[in-house]
Amino acid sequence: MDLNKNYKIFVVSRKKLRSKNKNIEYIQHDLTKGVIHKIKEIEIDFIIHLAGKTYSVDSSNREYIEKNFITTLNLLKSINKKIEKLIFISSQYVYGNNNSTNLLEKTRLDAKHSFYGKSKINCEKIIKKYSKKIEKIIILRSCGFIEGGGIIDYIQKQIKANKEILLYRNGKVVRDYISVNDIIDLILIILKKKIIKSITTINVGSKNLINTKKIVLIISKILNKKFKLILSDKKIGLPNTKLNIKLAKKMFNYNPKSFNHNLKVYLKKL
Repeated sequence: MDLNKNYKIFVVSRKKLRSKNKNIEYIQHDLTKGVIHKIKEIEIDFIIHLAGKTYSVDSSNREYIEKNFITTLNLLKSINKKIEKLIFISSQYVYGNNNSTNLLEKTRLDAKHSFYGKSKINCEKIIKKYSKKIEKIIILRSCGFIEGGGIIDYIQKQIKANKEILLYRNGKVVRDYISVNDIIDLILIILKKKIIKSITTINVGSKNLINTKKIVLIISKILNKKFKLILSDKKIGLPNTKLNIKLAKKMFNYNPKSFNHNLKVYLKKL
């Protein structure tokens, strides 16, 4: 594939948006409501499926069904002619409560730990059932995004407001985080890369092992502010989680930037 080719890009969004770029066209549509009829009229080469509901303690099971599974199903039903590649962003939550710093693509999936993880597992399954419509399916099981809210936003907001920071599991929980830019770079490589297998599943994580207490120290240093830290031995949420990214490195030369670099870039934008 030549990315210098004059491709037309269609972006599906629930909001009404406009682009000044003549090669980008926005399609206003809510995929939870049904198929995209406009896509049936277009010759589509590639689909990058980013839509969905991310994990949140405030989200209901119904939201995960509608915004992850139903959205994915309606997108697949919208495909009229066979496409070259579909890239789907899945999640580390498909592995459930494994407490591992070496999660491999072959690690057993766990649909019982969280309904969010179950919704992503079901999305992966339904995509594979549509393989007759898609030449190459690439599933990216991603770790958390630095820009994705969650604990990083919580920590920086508490530090800026001079409020106490509460960390469970005594701040020793290990996580890997990447920037959205890392996954964009990887997607561009995948679009250009010749892929042999019809279905490829890849872990997308960071280079670093880092615990939540260390994240507090790094954010405090970047912001040049002191912090008030409370450590609790309460065990809630996922335990240690780190994705093994050897396959991504081997297949796509995946090389995410360091956590410190990505975090500095993100905090400067806030």
